[in-house]
Amino acid sequence: MPAPSRVTWPVQLTERAELTARVAMLSDPNLGVTIRVGISDNRNYDELTRIKIGTNWQPIRVDLSAFSGWRFSLFYHPNKKIWNLIVNADATPGGTAAWAGLEVKGTR
Repeated sequence: MPAPSRVTWPVQLTERAELTARVAMLSDPNLGVTIRVGISDNRNYDELTRIKIGTNWQPIRVDLSAFSGWRFSLFYHPNKKIWNLIVNADATPGGTAAWAGLEVKGTR
């Protein structure tokens, strides 16, 4: 994933959803990459994590349970909603990020 870039996946989350992955920088260690993971419902965007990565593989775990499962409400039904899961690689000042084992548990 060259920086800067963005990848968006539409997902429908079930109870106790989470994103897990490992990430590392593939380019010159003097360059930098910041990874941001967020979620959006096309009205609001919530940044869930921001990590400056290096050349060693780093685990990432993002709890998505606040956006999943059943809630008592006449109007808000997160388990029926399609969320946009957004992964950004920001150049700081530039670099390339590698992802391994990217998985979102608790999706339909």
